[in-house]
Amino acid sequence: MSVESVPLDDATQKEVKRILNYVFDSSALEKVLGNILLPLRSQESIEERALSELKSVLMRIQPVKIRLLLENKKPIAKSQESCNDFLGLLFDFAVSQQNVQRLIFGFNLLVKLAEINVVPYQFVFDLLVDRLNFDDTIPWMETFNILLANISKADYRVCRELLVRVLANVSACPIAIHESKIPQIQIAKDFVSRMLSREGGLLPGYSAYSAVAKRFPEASPSHWIFEDMWEKFRNSFLQLADLVSMPGRLWLRPVVGYSPLTGAIWKVDPNTLQFIRRPNNVLRFNKEESQAQIGLLTHALTQPSSRELVSCILSLSRQNRQRCVQLEHVLVDLIFEAFESFEDTSLSRITFTWNHLCSQSVFFALFQFANLSNLIARLTEKLSSSCRSKRGRDWLMWLLLQIVSPSLQKLDISSCESIYSLLATLYSDKEAMVPLPDFSSPSSSIHMAAACLWNHLQLKYKLLGKPSALPTLPAALKLQTDFFTQDRQSLLSFSQGYHRYVIVCNAYGGVPDTLNSLAARLIDSWMGSPSNTVPMPSPSSNLVMPAGTQSCTFALLKSLSTNIRMNLLATINQRLTRAASSQPHVVISPAVLEAYSRLIIYMETDYGVAVKTLTGQVLPLVYQQQNLSTLHSLVEVMSFRLQRHISVNHKVHLVSMLYQMSSIANYQLQLSIETSVLKFLSGLVTPEFPSQLLKLLNDPRMSMSQLLHMEELNKMFVFTLAKSMRLAGLEGPFATWPESILRNIQRVTPHSWPSYISDKMPYTLRNYYVANAGTASSSPLDQKSLLQSTVADDWAKWKTSGIDETHFSRDGGTSTFLCILWKTVVDEGKLPPNVYRILEKISVKESVCQVRMLADYITAVLASTWSTEGVKDQFNKSLGALNELIWKYKIIPLERFVLCMLMRNASGNDASVQISLLSILLTSSRELKERITVFLQEGINPEHWKHEEWFSKNGNLHKAYPEYMYFEGLQGQNPSQKTYLPTYFGNFCLRFIPILELMVNRCFEMYEFKATLKFFDRLMDVFGGLYRYHDRPVMSIYTLLHYYDQTIGLNYAVKKKLVGSTLGHEGFQPSKEWLFTRSFCEYLSSIGIDPIFGEWIPDSHYFTQILTRLQSVLNNDFPAEYLIDDWRFREFGAPTLHVLYCTAVEVMSLPLSAKSVCEYIIDVALEIFVNTRDVTGINAAAVLLATLPESYWSVLNERMLQCIPEVTIDDDDVVVGEEDERPAAKRPRLEDDRETEPERFGFNQNAAVLLRLVSAFWYHTNNGQLTRLVGFLENAASLVRTETQLLFVFRLTGPLLTRFQTERTSCLLDVALGLYRMLKLVDDSGGLSRHLDLISDFLYYIKYSFIGDAGKDEIKTIIGSLNPESSLYHRLRFMA
Repeated sequence: MSVESVPLDDATQKEVKRILNYVFDSSALEKVLGNILLPLRSQESIEERALSELKSVLMRIQPVKIRLLLENKKPIAKSQESCNDFLGLLFDFAVSQQNVQRLIFGFNLLVKLAEINVVPYQFVFDLLVDRLNFDDTIPWMETFNILLANISKADYRVCRELLVRVLANVSACPIAIHESKIPQIQIAKDFVSRMLSREGGLLPGYSAYSAVAKRFPEASPSHWIFEDMWEKFRNSFLQLADLVSMPGRLWLRPVVGYSPLTGAIWKVDPNTLQFIRRPNNVLRFNKEESQAQIGLLTHALTQPSSRELVSCILSLSRQNRQRCVQLEHVLVDLIFEAFESFEDTSLSRITFTWNHLCSQSVFFALFQFANLSNLIARLTEKLSSSCRSKRGRDWLMWLLLQIVSPSLQKLDISSCESIYSLLATLYSDKEAMVPLPDFSSPSSSIHMAAACLWNHLQLKYKLLGKPSALPTLPAALKLQTDFFTQDRQSLLSFSQGYHRYVIVCNAYGGVPDTLNSLAARLIDSWMGSPSNTVPMPSPSSNLVMPAGTQSCTFALLKSLSTNIRMNLLATINQRLTRAASSQPHVVISPAVLEAYSRLIIYMETDYGVAVKTLTGQVLPLVYQQQNLSTLHSLVEVMSFRLQRHISVNHKVHLVSMLYQMSSIANYQLQLSIETSVLKFLSGLVTPEFPSQLLKLLNDPRMSMSQLLHMEELNKMFVFTLAKSMRLAGLEGPFATWPESILRNIQRVTPHSWPSYISDKMPYTLRNYYVANAGTASSSPLDQKSLLQSTVADDWAKWKTSGIDETHFSRDGGTSTFLCILWKTVVDEGKLPPNVYRILEKISVKESVCQVRMLADYITAVLASTWSTEGVKDQFNKSLGALNELIWKYKIIPLERFVLCMLMRNASGNDASVQISLLSILLTSSRELKERITVFLQEGINPEHWKHEEWFSKNGNLHKAYPEYMYFEGLQGQNPSQKTYLPTYFGNFCLRFIPILELMVNRCFEMYEFKATLKFFDRLMDVFGGLYRYHDRPVMSIYTLLHYYDQTIGLNYAVKKKLVGSTLGHEGFQPSKEWLFTRSFCEYLSSIGIDPIFGEWIPDSHYFTQILTRLQSVLNNDFPAEYLIDDWRFREFGAPTLHVLYCTAVEVMSLPLSAKSVCEYIIDVALEIFVNTRDVTGINAAAVLLATLPESYWSVLNERMLQCIPEVTIDDDDVVVGEEDERPAAKRPRLEDDRETEPERFGFNQNAAVLLRLVSAFWYHTNNGQLTRLVGFLENAASLVRTETQLLFVFRLTGPLLTRFQTERTSCLLDVALGLYRMLKLVDDSGGLSRHLDLISDFLYYIKYSFIGDAGKDEIKTIIGSLNPESSLYHRLRFMA
């Protein structure tokens, strides 16, 4: 139990003074009388008595606490008040003495108290340093004498604090010093020099540097006389800064949509644009690490779809909306550059650049990250002072119109004046009037932008109540502004085309009421007259729809100003809501829905908000009102138009909502929802899905219970998670969080996977299913014998009792009715009349169970006779009956049956039956092949946003091949009696695409079965062309090649067939080299082996082309075919991401092993760098390798391991601070503009260049891949035996420590301990001698910046096992 601190009372102070008077008087008398008093009372006895009495006083004041302090070997965090008062009394008494000897004796008495363990040395040192006064010469000198003589007795943490406080005291000394005061400065300098001495070993060098640098972050921490010593000490840590800096970081570039945004590797300070450092990081980094990263921000801003990346780089939050001045500067510079280079740029590049700049400027201005007034003022100032040409003025006015139109209410008078000044500069009174444009051209909106902007200025001055203050109109614009003075009816007429009307909207859209009226009129033109209806292409002849089928074209969409598009979207949302609540029978026209989807995608502000409005407000309301026609139309819009544009978190939430909606008792809607869920789950196969899912697990909107009612879709969810985890690199046992999801799914829909599927899953999922294999049975009917027995019983009941509607249609009853129908067709060749009565009573949910049971039963029947002689006849009869149920009677949807068959747990004969049945069912069906052929030949453009006749062509397909949902093939059914929901965007072929993708997955998983490859070839021949209409065709093939790399990696023919039949299909790409290089396209189109040139084998020249192409695009040097303005509609929102994944697919499909491909990439990348010193080539190779499977990039690690034993230092190293005779390029950098090349450490060129590539690779990896570095270090430990090799590994690991701390904290300690173990191995081999300071600084840097006391027991053991006599142990002993 501790005792509270007791201040010194008067009596105690008097007693202490009595003791001190006795001691000091006796001491003085002894000095005077010398030997006379010596026999009577020796000096020692005086001191002993005084110390004894002082100790008694202290023990009486605080008996318990003093005892605890004396027993504590560590520094005291907080001094005790009474002890300090006591020591202060001693100090004051000593300083008050006039005699120098008495003063010195008093100081020595303080030290004696510490020597006899009465008070800790820490208390004495703290007191002396706190009382330092430069004007008191003797106390100053005596203080430092005591410190120099006794500092070694203090703990290193005490030394660190004393160093900082001494420097703070010395900093207060006068700059001009009298000669008599120089000894005071010199003795302080001697003390600081000893504290900073690495050989002195009082405290770790990095600890001293860190503490001082934190205390004095801006300036030199002491008097000018200390500057040289401090600068030399500080420069000794420059190599440590280089050791933990990423080589060539200045030239590494993120890829929009690929590079991870969760960490801090791309973040910069929004005020300075310097890379963000850890708060406690005090190292002085090189120029390229410390300078403003304008190039990085410029690179991001010039990329399409880069808003999230820019927001991540600048740490912009839409909640805070903080202005970023640096962002404004870069935006203005980009606009000015585009304006200045207008004459020297191609038309396609002009259109691409300005449309992109408009999009970026509008977004950042509307969210207030860039201040509108300052943006306009700065742009005006820059253009007014330097304007070589006016040719780009129309585009500039269009950009300003896009920014001003949605923010007119916030525009101030100064901004209006700036805009007018710009108009006056670009449209002078001396030039001829600008003519009116061709109003039939989409570009007319751009040519009229200045006049529209002038109209907005007029309106603003009226709103401000200052119409007379409006400046004079530039004469050059008079003809265009006069256009708006025409008759209102003439202006608002559509008779002269939409583009003329759009210009009027752009000019008058600043008035809210006018804007609403203009937008409503435009929507009405798409909707068509309510009285003008046309038959809907549907099996139901009585279903009609509005006649408006011509939608908002993409060209028209681009011609609209931002506020018009925002208002159109809001108006359509209102109409959908109104239709759902008060107009349930109103059918929304396909033109309006097409426009709706295009407006969401092309929204300049943020289509995520628009999607959130749709999924969070409109869709729930429509569902709540049970407006099935509108609900079905919205499901189609999301499935066939918006799927690729919905973010991962919204998709997961949307899947949950769709599961709830599937309870609606409508077969057509149920099938559409199933298809939508499959498409959304397929779209969730991305590296970021696992991390997003982990975040959403605690989101109350994400209820896992809503995802658990249909086994096939739940298994698809698991399969999606498995593929996403593989892409994210989450292969190890550490990712255990998915188990909670699997348990929830398994609880409601118990299921299992065949071994050929589960064995290919990531470790966590595979291990879970192995551990829970005994609980996988979904119901007793899953057992084949029981299933066949149940069907036999129901068959007997069917034959004896006929149609028993109660028995076969009740929910919870038997699920074998489809099995009975199939068996009836097999045995009797036809179905009896009135079967539809039972089918109509089977619920939507039960119908899925019926199809699942049929798939199991057919498999069981055929598997039981699979090895017999009559299997062929049985197989043909079974297949024929199944075709009858699907195509003739329209009872079973083909896509649902195939989905159920693919998701069953089949192995052995069952699996052989399934693959054979599906092979013939899908590739030999005349009806199916005919539909696919007609669909592909219909000429429906996959780029639907450019297609004005999508609906009419899709309607023609529905008319030719009606899609029946209500068993119309049965006798007595009349299609016209059934109510069908409007189908605008979907058809059987499009719905079948996710099933096709799943079938390809199963072909690769069932690779061991004989019929699989033959089935795969036929499947690709028939269905491969459908990939033209896949939402994510490239990503789908990339995922297949990535996930099944270990399965089909060496089967080049299969990969060629896959890519050639899907992505290489004729008419897929907009241009010949849109996806792949010319050489690879020729390889895909080749048949067999060329008789002259033989088989194509890629060589180094080919890989040079590959890397150069990727490098150019990553450097924003886009080829002509990529200069398009519709990237937002495409699979990848940016050309960099598009080329990256296309290149990854190409190299994974080459007729080369993974090892050969990676070796080529490494060699070519290194050769390019050695020849050009261009780091961007390293960046391209690194990011490409990061996208490939582990079998590829593991070769890079193997190359690194092979390199470690060969790492050498070309020249003898010299300790920093000593005379260095090496070439300047090899010396440690002491100046601020040094570089961080690995060669600076003296590594031989091969090792240094390879280190660049490996470092860049780990920099680009996702956080799942990053964990593999732990395994790499374990392998490297067996090879590292020299000091140079150890530094080589440190150089690789140092820059990645921050990523581990922010993204993979669980692995950080493993990395750190791995480095300590390497240190031990190198020390045991006697290899440590030259770089001891750098090595020890690095290890202390890890401790103080990252791990703290974590792992201290093992670290103590490792340090303690070092040779105690070695210099290394001397430096690291503070961690022992």
